[in-house]
Amino acid sequence: MSAAVPGRLDARAILVSARTRLADPDRWLHDGEHEAVDARGYAVVLPWDEAAVRWTVDGALSAAQGGDRATNEALRLLCDAAGLSSPTDVAPVDWLAFATWHDAPERTHEEVLTVLDAAIAAAPPEAS
Repeated sequence: MSAAVPGRLDARAILVSARTRLADPDRWLHDGEHEAVDARGYAVVLPWDEAAVRWTVDGALSAAQGGDRATNEALRLLCDAAGLSSPTDVAPVDWLAFATWHDAPERTHEEVLTVLDAAIAAAPPEAS
């Protein structure tokens, strides 16, 4: 594994940040239309906006990176943990597969945290 790019989070740090952001069920957004919303429930343009208080997993990952998409490794780990086929490159269909899993009506907050925990456990240790 290559060293982390200075100023950028590695896969584990991205996943841990998303997990922390979504730990409270009231902060999880189970909504296929928006990545993040403010306290009134209105969509925010950018998931890392200070007004955001609820996020989807995708929104929480984007917020962790301040706008950069999560690394291929973070996405691969999430897909593996969710039982989806692992992507080799980030492409819209890969995010779509995870978003489809996340947005399924039967999906629960507990399942989302379990997948995040499994992805974190499978992630290589942070680069020092």
